[in-house]
Amino acid sequence: MASNILTQARLKELLQYDPDTGVFTWRVNRPRAKAGQVAGALMVKGHVRIQLDRKVYLAHRLAWLYTHGVWPQHQIDHINRNPQDNRIINLRDVSHGINVQNSKMRCTNTSGYKGVSWFAHRKQWAAQISIDGKNANTTIFIKDFYGDSLTSFAISGVLTNQSYEVSEGQYLLASASIQQTVTETKTLV
Repeated sequence: MASNILTQARLKELLQYDPDTGVFTWRVNRPRAKAGQVAGALMVKGHVRIQLDRKVYLAHRLAWLYTHGVWPQHQIDHINRNPQDNRIINLRDVSHGINVQNSKMRCTNTSGYKGVSWFAHRKQWAAQISIDGKNANTTIFIKDFYGDSLTSFAISGVLTNQSYEVSEGQYLLASASIQQTVTETKTLV
């Protein structure tokens, strides 16, 4: 191949993609695979990788190229959070910030809610807002946190560098959009 950039045409020469299953199969015989066999190998974190023309690609990015004819502009997000599910209906081209919002809750989370953590020096639970991976410098300290009756709220407008003290009886959790405004509200009961 003359160019280092894999094209949709070259991809379709080598592989067949089933958008309903998300599985790639070889169209041609390879040194270690026969035509018709499933292509790719599972990586440690669950993504599928496929080697083409001496270069390794992630299967979800290849699925995007195969279906849309262009490489994704950003990151490919698995909507259902299953990195092995490469059905095109489960994939979307999104910014890093949106991809992170769709990530699993960290294993070190002790509150059971994203963005809510224990501040030992204040002996309080706190909700923090991050936008595109950056702390928005808005922290809401929660006097009494009961996970079964946590209610969320929204702050309209641009986030500012301030803290909010929450009076007893109020249980707040904030979530932010990538436009640097808090817009999403949910009641978690």
